[in-house]
Amino acid sequence: MKLLRVSFAFFCLILILLGNCQAQVQSYIGVTSTGGLYNDGSIITGKTDGSAPGVLFYFNKDQNGAVPLGGVITGPDGDYYGTCSIGGDNKDGIVYKISASGVFTELGQFDNTKYGGTPTGRLVMGDDGTLYGTCSIGGANNLGTVFEVSTAGVLSK
Repeated sequence: MKLLRVSFAFFCLILILLGNCQAQVQSYIGVTSTGGLYNDGSIITGKTDGSAPGVLFYFNKDQNGAVPLGGVITGPDGDYYGTCSIGGDNKDGIVYKISASGVFTELGQFDNTKYGGTPTGRLVMGDDGTLYGTCSIGGANNLGTVFEVSTAGVLSK
């Protein structure tokens, strides 16, 4: 079991260095873009000393999205925010929040046109609490979009 803890901690350290995991006060939270219960990615948590590795949430493309590529950020409310590049009614991606206890909320869906589709980057939070991100397709020339979404779930361009 000790080897598993060390390996898991090392894996998350790599995620931190690559920007797909965010370390906070001796603990971490990050995403895997594949694997997990449905092979659609997961949100992982643990302690930076290698103890308490775990999975906070499993993504499922048929229910709540898949392939979270941009990691997660922590909002001022303590919830975590991120995107999945697949999901929603059109399968063009979603923006989500998840609480520390694992309560998942979809904040918005992409449509590959007005708001774009296939979000792949990390969200950033403005000083006003608005989340900003990018989609790799959609927009006027189908070269991608920049979007904003409130933490209450209002998606706009």
